Amino acid sequence: MLPLVWNHTLPQGINQKDIPTWSQASVASLTDGVEIQDGQSFTPSSTTFTASEAGALILVTDNAMEDSQDDVGRLAGEELGGAMAAYYDSQLMGNFDSFSTNALGSAGTELSVPYVFAAHALLHGNSTQRVPRFGKVSGVLHTFQYTELEETIGWPAVSNLASVPPDIQRQALKSAYVTTIRGIKLFGSNVLSVDGSDDAKGAIFHERALVVVHQRKPRIEKERNPRLRGWEIVATQRFGHGINQNEWGVEMYFDAATPSGTTI
Repeated sequence: MLPLVWNHTLPQGINQKDIPTWSQASVASLTDGVEIQDGQSFTPSSTTFTASEAGALILVTDNAMEDSQDDVGRLAGEELGGAMAAYYDSQLMGNFDSFSTNALGSAGTELSVPYVFAAHALLHGNSTQRVPRFGKVSGVLHTFQYTELEETIGWPAVSNLASVPPDIQRQALKSAYVTTIRGIKLFGSNVLSVDGSDDAKGAIFHERALVVVHQRKPRIEKERNPRLRGWEIVATQRFGHGINQNEWGVEMYFDAATPSGTTI
């Protein structure tokens, strides 16, 4: 998630940041020699993002290190690093449900290409809060949702061959986790939560729709604990996150049932 959103680093002694959103200007026709009469205020509204701490600890005992042929300490560090990355993703993905202005899909609905087209239209057709011309638009879906999407665009079934361009079909078959549709890079993730009815809420969003403020980047430290006869490996981070502009994201609420592999 981090490369897909707007990242800010907080300076020493500051644990929060206000991100302004500026008002939009409108342009009107002018008459030669006549002053522009109506001045427009250019004032911001702001959202505050506050950093908080998260972390985990693994105890690697002497016995575990002595009884294993692997480098247990290194493996524990790798596990903590992966857990921290997954935590980042899960926290940021938790904001998808708050993209309330634009939402597509419903429980039990299978994701298909027209919904991706609709999300693109909702973002770029918004005239009241225009999506920035700079920056990328990405989509994050549950891996099972993405599998259903690949089935609809990647297999030359009679039902979809006429409606899906062949180049998109070929691209989907070549790519396991990401494809691009109408300029939107789509990513699949198993971190996205699935509800009790096998549905998940992904999102398609401009990178400035979501903000992360970093006060302490992830770090891993180890310390000897002689009383426990082992090493404590600690991973911590301090960051904040949230929605910067609701109109710049689209909630994608679709079926995420476990694939059976029996139908296409």
